[in-house]
Amino acid sequence: MILYREMISKRIRPDVVNYNTLVIGLFIMGRVRDAQKLFDEMQFYDVAPNSSTFTAFTNGLCKNDYVQDALDFFHTLEENPKFHITIEISNCLIDGLCKSRRIKMAWKLFHRLPHKGPVPDVVTQHHDQWELYSRRTRKGKLFVIRNGRKGHFSKCCHI
Repeated sequence: MILYREMISKRIRPDVVNYNTLVIGLFIMGRVRDAQKLFDEMQFYDVAPNSSTFTAFTNGLCKNDYVQDALDFFHTLEENPKFHITIEISNCLIDGLCKSRRIKMAWKLFHRLPHKGPVPDVVTQHHDQWELYSRRTRKGKLFVIRNGRKGHFSKCCHI
C-alpha cells in the first residue's frame, strides 16, 4: 500500500491491473475493509473495474468469510444491465456458499446459471455430478451433498 500511496501522491494513475493486484493482496492478508475501500477509490479515480476485478472481489470476500457481502455484491452485478455475470464469478460464489454451509442457496444459484447466461465449465460441472439428499433429524433437516462416486460424501450440514 505504501507504493500505491506514493503513486497517487506523485500523480501516477494506477490502472485496472494495478488495482486488481492490490485488491487480491489485501484479501490474501485478510484486510477486507481495506480491499473494499480500495475498490471504492478505484471507481473514484475513474478506473473501470473489469471482470477480473469482480472475480477477485467476489473470491476475496468468500475466502474471508464475507459470503453475505459477496452475495449482495453478486446481486448488484446481476442488476447492472451493462455487466454480464461470468462463470468465474459464479464459481467463486458457489464455492463460498458451499463452504459456508449455504447448500440450498448454492444449489439454487447453480441451477439458475443456464438461465442467466454463463455456460457452466469444468469447475461448475463438478457441482452437477453431486446429488442432494435430505432427511429429517431432531435438529432439522440434514443436507448431504454426495459426489457421484458411491459412498463418497463431500459436504454435510444441518440446516
